[in-house]
Amino acid sequence: MEGTAFIIQGPTTYCKEVVENYSGSGLVIWVTWLSEPIENINIITSSAIQLLQIERPETTGYWNINLQCATTTAGLVFIKKNYPNVKFAMKIRSDMIIANFKRFYASNARLIASERNELIFLGYVKSPKENYLLDYIVGGQVDAMLRFWKTSDDENFGLPFPEADLQQRYFDYNPVLSNRLPAFFNINNTEIFWLKPGINLKKYTEVIYLNVKFAAGWRLILKMKRRINFYLKRYKK
Repeated sequence: MEGTAFIIQGPTTYCKEVVENYSGSGLVIWVTWLSEPIENINIITSSAIQLLQIERPETTGYWNINLQCATTTAGLVFIKKNYPNVKFAMKIRSDMIIANFKRFYASNARLIASERNELIFLGYVKSPKENYLLDYIVGGQVDAMLRFWKTSDDENFGLPFPEADLQQRYFDYNPVLSNRLPAFFNINNTEIFWLKPGINLKKYTEVIYLNVKFAAGWRLILKMKRRINFYLKRYKK
């Protein structure tokens, strides 16, 4: 994992699970708020994960998007200043766990090393109402990540919804609607758990696109059936 840094960004609610999962995975930096509980801070500082605490910005943005930008940007600036040899950084929400993390990295090492990929995403949502790249886990060249996660003092930052605002600001077009998609992480050899709602993202393929290859035809049929059922329930009049 040389030349790569990982930023855990956000509150410390799931510090025990996150520390257990990511400790020993190279350069890992947790960026969170100065107001976080001291017992959680102690768990992080007693691990191999580096801790960076910052003030919460006054402008939170729609759905707190500016908070996500602030923690990610602080981590990127820290990396650029203290680890100039790091060229690739990945930001991960602090309520998400990539299981078998070293295997995940190995599966994506060539993708990460390629200078052609300014940014790499986890997946995207495409529906009649919403079309956007997922921002839960995003990796890329440090300078590109700084541009993508730039903070804002605009009270309307994040409208009409956060992901759309971020991608429009960076790409100046909608990658999903225009079918000009960036690279996506290969998650065949891992599971991604979203701890807050208690779900495995790979079970949500009826809602979002993830870079997963199914081993058998019957699984593709099952996936399509779930997707059809989802749209029938969500968009029926």
